[in-house]
Amino acid sequence: TIVGDGTFENIVPMLFGQSAIHYQIPNTNDSRYEFIRMETKLDPKTKKRYQVKKIIHYPGPFDDHPFIVKNFSRLNYTTYFSEEWRESAFYNLKNGFRQAPTDYYLRQYWLSLYETMSYNKFSGNSNPKPCYLNKLLHYLSLDWLESFINIHHKTSDYPTFGIMKMNEMSHDYLERLFWIDYDLKTLFENLFQKKLLNNTILIFCGDHGHRQHRLRLTRIGSFEAKLPFFSMLVPESFKQQFPQVMKNLKHNEQMLTSWWDVYETLANILKMVEQPSIFDPLLVNWRPTTSGISLFHPIPERNCSSAGIPEKYCPCSRSTSLDTTLPVIKELTLASIDHINNVKLKSHKHLCLPLELKTIIRAEFEKLPILKKVNNKTANFTHSYTVLFEVSPSGGIFESRLLHHEQTKLIQVYSDILRVNLYGQTSACIQDKYELRSFCYCISYDQKLKNNLSTTLLSQYTSNITVVNSTIAIKN
Repeated sequence: TIVGDGTFENIVPMLFGQSAIHYQIPNTNDSRYEFIRMETKLDPKTKKRYQVKKIIHYPGPFDDHPFIVKNFSRLNYTTYFSEEWRESAFYNLKNGFRQAPTDYYLRQYWLSLYETMSYNKFSGNSNPKPCYLNKLLHYLSLDWLESFINIHHKTSDYPTFGIMKMNEMSHDYLERLFWIDYDLKTLFENLFQKKLLNNTILIFCGDHGHRQHRLRLTRIGSFEAKLPFFSMLVPESFKQQFPQVMKNLKHNEQMLTSWWDVYETLANILKMVEQPSIFDPLLVNWRPTTSGISLFHPIPERNCSSAGIPEKYCPCSRSTSLDTTLPVIKELTLASIDHINNVKLKSHKHLCLPLELKTIIRAEFEKLPILKKVNNKTANFTHSYTVLFEVSPSGGIFESRLLHHEQTKLIQVYSDILRVNLYGQTSACIQDKYELRSFCYCISYDQKLKNNLSTTLLSQYTSNITVVNSTIAIKN
């Protein structure tokens, strides 16, 4: 189960063992991590807008944080990291690494590839034709990984630890996943045939489910967004040496797990390598360092809170679908939009247009068996509702969870409201406010859109005008 909305919010718990919020705090002490941006302000007296300079601070680099790869490096592992996306998890509005965090670090390779004439450039995160020469980018990623494994198997006795992320093929285009199938199958067949996985633990997974595809608007899609694919392959020698661990892994297939548990599993592997003579195969003495539990340990029955999964990402609800035309559903939806306009965007109304209800897409409810605490106060809420709705003028589609008291009609937005479609450059005016980008529809963007539309319409209109003997005639 995911513990955050995007890649960064999930990969940090997995590889750093910490919440991503610690890595989104702007560094205000170093001018290297700031830039100046012009911002529009509204004069409250004259009601006129004016431009001011604003210094934007980004978080500092990740070099000083506990990247688990460093622990493998300390044990003389040869390390590898590749992510083909330019706007990768560590560089999207962040400062990445000052120094290469691994022995083989392919970021400069990918950046240089994007600048070549052979790459089909496209303005946006994901390219509709992600090719270099006649090869899709995912093929290059797989080829690099196979070469790395092959070379070190032949030339080095040092163990290896590698991370490879592929984004381009599926992040914005769910239908393109089948393009990868054959090449993945070929890679795994080659590795097995050459016996290159005989002493390797292989984790093959996604970081989160698809968040912006139209599938996300369905009930099953909302579950899939929270439950990314995860698989682990262990070698036969490991199975024979640790049979109890294998039983635990089989048991954990049916249990609630998250990226906190994956981090603890990687930490567990480190302990096995570092102190093999005292490693407890039954894991009786295992003590997790986060809210996670190693997957090598039998995970008990637990709820999302004890598993470190925020309420809004919890898949453990038993809800019932409702008619979206019910008055209570419209009331709850309007309460959600009011929360966005007057709570989330309260201090940014001079930059963002107010949102209005366009349509209600889906609604569900769940009867609450226990009292719910909101803002550290216990309130006798009787029902939990989830509403999926679209707003104008941004076209944003949001999912909101609310608590409702049947008798008093009290309504409370219970967890963060999630946006489930792309917002692109519509929130560029508050680019530094990461937590608000999905809500804000910039006044400046809207004005630019209208100006462009006016120019286009004018151009189309004037193209139908001809001058005949100094008389203007308009073509029908």
